[in-house]
Amino acid sequence: MIEELDEILNERAREELGEAPYASTEPLEKTATFVSGMDDWRGDARLYRVEPALEGYEFVVVSAASVPYSGPETYIFGSNAEGTDVNMSELDGSYRGGLSHRLALSNAGYTVID
Repeated sequence: MIEELDEILNERAREELGEAPYASTEPLEKTATFVSGMDDWRGDARLYRVEPALEGYEFVVVSAASVPYSGPETYIFGSNAEGTDVNMSELDGSYRGGLSHRLALSNAGYTVID
């Protein structure tokens, strides 16, 4: 009897409130927030803060440049908060054939916030 009553009450709560309105099963949105432009880089380079971190980096530099013999490319590099200590290994999301920071960060699963 008590089990039946619990089931009825749980069913009513699900109908009124949804399955679990307080606990989403969706992953948190991944965001990349523009921090600053980067001087002394070839092409258009910008520093972003990414949440959650990308391959262990909370900050990344995204560089979009047209390179002789290989054409346009947009790469993501791990960085410190100032953009002065950059790991030049390409991170997920980097691509060749275009010059879009948004596309590179989107390739890595992030939404850009200006």
